[in-house]
Amino acid sequence: MAAAEPTPAASAPLPAAGFDASPWLGLATTLVSLLIVLALAWLMLRWLRRSAVAATGSDGLRVQRAVSLGARERLVVVRHGDTEYLLGVTAASVTLIDRRPSDRSEGAAPVPFC
Repeated sequence: MAAAEPTPAASAPLPAAGFDASPWLGLATTLVSLLIVLALAWLMLRWLRRSAVAATGSDGLRVQRAVSLGARERLVVVRHGDTEYLLGVTAASVTLIDRRPSDRSEGAAPVPFC
């Protein structure tokens, strides 16, 4: 009996499903995916920044200065329209300490509350 020789087609391994013919194709796919994720993250950050500005800046409320007095205590000067408010802020409450009309322009030197 003669031994059957394997045919060349039968002995060659078949490529696996999803096999990339070129290593550059896998690298290009990864880079394109990364660029898409980075672009989506950038767009989301722009949208969040724009919505945060719209939420805080639409009513004219601005924090002028803040001084930390402790771990959870602060003095904050807030400007709303033409009035400035000196607020005491703690973890439990916000207290109005003083209020005054803001007669200065944006670039002028600050006037103390005292």
